[in-house]
Amino acid sequence: MKTKKYCALAGKKINELRLQNNLKVSELAKLSELSPSTIRRIETGNYDIELFTIYKLCRAFNIKALDFLNHWKLYNIKYLPVGTFHLSHPTWVKSILN
Repeated sequence: MKTKKYCALAGKKINELRLQNNLKVSELAKLSELSPSTIRRIETGNYDIELFTIYKLCRAFNIKALDFLNHWKLYNIKYLPVGTFHLSHPTWVKSILN
């Protein structure tokens, strides 16, 4: 399934960024306001990562979500779950990607 593939790829890249920044899982969790277990599930591809979660992680790495998606060839976000927040706020995606 394509969603699983994209979520696994995003998780792998999040793991690479965390290691490049010499961050422990607990440190990234605190910076991104996610739980350590969520970070571990994302990195192992066992989490349907939503666009808002990518945004929070990119904010923790001090990079733009759009740059992350484009650089890692994840720009086809139709395969990433976007969550109900996006669906009820259509301008939200535009604002976090720029």
